[in-house]
Amino acid sequence: MGLDGKVESDVAWVEARFQDGNVSRLKPREGYLLWPIPSLHYSLGHRLEQLVAFDVSGYVIAKQSVSTTERGWYPCEKPKDYGYGVHACP
Repeated sequence: MGLDGKVESDVAWVEARFQDGNVSRLKPREGYLLWPIPSLHYSLGHRLEQLVAFDVSGYVIAKQSVSTTERGWYPCEKPKDYGYGVHACP
């Protein structure tokens, strides 16, 4: 699981905010953001819930919520059987 994508040229850094209050500061390189989410943030209650972009002055220029309940986004040891042959991590 990770983040990857193009960011606007005025984005100086992005904060990845997690359910448990942890924050990781990410710096785009050449207009792109690429970051693997640490495995300690895979379980419910610790997942990524918001991305906040800042400009060079420290002003918030964009916010994006991230679903913490999307099935199959995070790896797990024992996928749940959702029926009809569908198995995914909760």
